[in-house]
Amino acid sequence: MPAIRSLSLGALLILASLACGGGGGSDGGPTGPGPGPGPGPGPSPSPGTVTMGGSSFSPPSLTIQAGGSVTWSNSSGILHNVTFTTTGSPANIDNHTSGTNQRTFSAAGTFNYNCTNHGGMNGAIVVQ
Repeated sequence: MPAIRSLSLGALLILASLACGGGGGSDGGPTGPGPGPGPGPGPSPSPGTVTMGGSSFSPPSLTIQAGGSVTWSNSSGILHNVTFTTTGSPANIDNHTSGTNQRTFSAAGTFNYNCTNHGGMNGAIVVQ
């Protein structure tokens, strides 16, 4: 009888280990080293995209992590620019009717901008 009790206890321990995610087995996760080093400790910078439409930026406000980049995309065929109105902002983006432009934001803050060709076409990048 002690052998059976011992076997039952062992089986229960194995089942408990598997139920808690322990043990070998395949859980769909990685089983070895990944493809390369990750971004390092802490949150990684968040990239974002702002689309320039007829007379608006979409989204009008975007939040990213410090060190992150934002890409402005214009495929509208309409002449747009990005003119920052906040001190410490990256360089403005000149008039263009198509294409993409990227800016990186290293410091926290709210960076307001507008398109000087279209009144009321405003946006903001919030950097945390």
